[in-house]
Amino acid sequence: MKENPTAEFTGDMSVTYTPTTASKVAKFGTNSGAPTDSNNAWTDTVRVDQKAIYAPDRRVASGYFELEGVKDGMQIQIGKETYTFAVGADSKFKNASGNIVDLTKVNKTGDDLDKEAVRRLTEVAKNNSMLKVTTDNTSKKVHLTEIDGQID
Repeated sequence: MKENPTAEFTGDMSVTYTPTTASKVAKFGTNSGAPTDSNNAWTDTVRVDQKAIYAPDRRVASGYFELEGVKDGMQIQIGKETYTFAVGADSKFKNASGNIVDLTKVNKTGDDLDKEAVRRLTEVAKNNSMLKVTTDNTSKKVHLTEIDGQID
């Protein structure tokens, strides 16, 4: 073996180990007589601080819609809340109370106005009690995701 370090090892080798009870002798190298009650590691056991708690499979609803043709006074209901759009400097709703999507200082029209309306709607609806209202900030899509436990 000294001349050829890659040769297969076929001899027996005695190894003494001391488990928590008594000393035993094990043979390694020939796969015969290897102990079955040892893992050559620490004799510690697994400590469970808290048992696992079963959690049922939770699935929430989600979807999206596209907001188009935003006009002054237009309303949309998401969950239990209603949101009103105030569009243009002369909006009748710019000083209204409630969930107002303020677009009174926005100088955009068409798709650009719709995209800005979506972005601002998500800001106003951030505390919606039933649905998380989000957008990707690049489209007219309003994404809705159920808040776990809020919808039957």
